[in-house]
Amino acid sequence: MSIGDLLFQLLIRPLELIFEIVYGYSKILLGNSGLSIIVLSLCMNLLLLPLYNRADAIQEAEREKEKRLSRWGDHIKKTFSGDERFMLLQTYYRQNNYKPYHALKGLLPLVLEIPFFIAAYHFLSHLAELVGCSFGPIASLGAPDGLLKLGSTSIHILPILMTLINLISGAIYTKGLPLKDKLQLFGMAGVFLVLLYNSPSGLVLYWTLNNLFSLVKNLIRRIPGAGKAVRNAIALLCCLGSGYILLLYRGGTLKRRIPMALLLLLAAVLLMDWWKKRLPGRWQFPEETPTSRKGFWGACLLLTLLTGLLIPSSLIKSSPGEFVQIGDFYSPVRHIFNAFLLAAGLFLVWLSIFYGLAGKKARWGMGMALSGIACLAVVNYMF
Repeated sequence: MSIGDLLFQLLIRPLELIFEIVYGYSKILLGNSGLSIIVLSLCMNLLLLPLYNRADAIQEAEREKEKRLSRWGDHIKKTFSGDERFMLLQTYYRQNNYKPYHALKGLLPLVLEIPFFIAAYHFLSHLAELVGCSFGPIASLGAPDGLLKLGSTSIHILPILMTLINLISGAIYTKGLPLKDKLQLFGMAGVFLVLLYNSPSGLVLYWTLNNLFSLVKNLIRRIPGAGKAVRNAIALLCCLGSGYILLLYRGGTLKRRIPMALLLLLAAVLLMDWWKKRLPGRWQFPEETPTSRKGFWGACLLLTLLTGLLIPSSLIKSSPGEFVQIGDFYSPVRHIFNAFLLAAGLFLVWLSIFYGLAGKKARWGMGMALSGIACLAVVNYMF
C-alpha cells in the first residue's frame, strides 16, 4: 500500500462511508437518486455547520488580531530594515503572543473543505446507479447535464449556476474584508468551475446545493435575528418530515423508517434553542472536565479497536475462505489493516477534529455521548 492509498483510507474513506450511509438510507426511503442527493447535501451541511461556524470564528479572531497588530508591524517594516527589522518584529510579535504561522488559521475553512470535496467527488463520480438516472430536466445524473445546446456544442448549466451562487456567497461573506481574502474565495470558485465542469451532474448538483446552503448561511449572518428564525423554521420542517416518514410515507419498511424519523427529531431538538432556556440550571450542559475528556479519548480508542480489529478478525475467523485470495498470502491481514485504518480515521482523526473545534460545553456532551455509545457497542459485541 502506497502512502497515497494509506492517507486515502485514513482521511477520505471514513467521510465516504458517511456519504454512503446517508445516501443509502435516503434512497431506500425516497426511491429517487436526485432527491437522495438533495437529502445528502442537506444532512452533510447540517452536520458540518457547527464545525464550519467554529472554523469561521477562529478565522475571524485571527483576522482581527492581524488587523490590530498591523499598525505597528507596518510601521516597523517601513522604518527599519535587515536584522534590526527582524529583531523588532520578533520582539513585537512575542510581546503580543503572536507567531507568523498563526496566519495559517485563516486557511482553516478551506483546509476542512478539501477532504469533504474529495470524498464527495470520489463517491458520486463512481456511483454506477446514477448513469442513465434522470432527474427533472437532467437526462442522466451520471453524465454532464448538457442542458443548453448551441449547434453541435453542449453547454453545461449546472456548473455555471454553481459558480454564480459561489461568487454571490463569496461577495457577501468577504464584504469589508481585505483584497487577499476576496481573491482567495473568488479564485476557489474558478477552480471548482474548472474541476467540475465536465463532471457528472449528480456531483455538480450536490455541490450547487452546498453553495446555496452557504449563501443562505451568509445572508443570515448579515440580518440580525435571522439565524434564530431560520433555525426554528428548519426544526419545524424536520418535525413535519419526521411525522410524514413515520405516519404517512409508505416507502420502505417501518424498521427502516424509524431511524430516519428519529434522526430528524434529534436534528429538530438540536436546532431549537427555546428548550435550553427552560431547563433548570442543574440540567444545563456543564463545560468540559478532565473526566469527560478522558471518556472521549478512551471511547475513541475503544471503538477503533473494536470496529477496526476485533470485529474484522472475528468475521474472518468465522469464514476464512471468503477472505483468502489465491496468490495473495497477506489478503486476510490486508482486510484487517484496511478496516483498522478506516476505524482510526473515523474515530481518532475526524472525531478528534470535531472535538478540537467544538466549544467547552459541546466537548462535554461529545465525551459523555461517545462514552455511552462505546459501552453499548461493547455490550452488543459481547452478547
